[in-house]
Amino acid sequence: IKAMRRVSDRLVAWFHASDAQLRWAAASVQSRAHARRGGGTILLPVADCFNHSPSCANCEVLQHADAIEVVTRCEIDPGEELLLCYGQFSNAELLFNAGFTCWPNE
Repeated sequence: IKAMRRVSDRLVAWFHASDAQLRWAAASVQSRAHARRGGGTILLPVADCFNHSPSCANCEVLQHADAIEVVTRCEIDPGEELLLCYGQFSNAELLFNAGFTCWPNE
């Protein structure tokens, strides 16, 4: 929060965000961010709407040098839900980083 406050205060001098607003902003970004190859995180509009499946993902995020794409791993029927595997995480990690848990999972 302290680092976010320093950046916020420098970028937007006319608006002072409360600690609660900064925590909400951090959680909103964290719960939608994807790990970037080479470190860090990125936001992928629309891809953050795909649900997680640790074992039945039917699409995946591919990172290239100059682009990122979401591709299917199998034939997708019209209306079928697109599922990404966010990674092999414990329920504690999923709850902290994405705001949900999976069953069955530990």
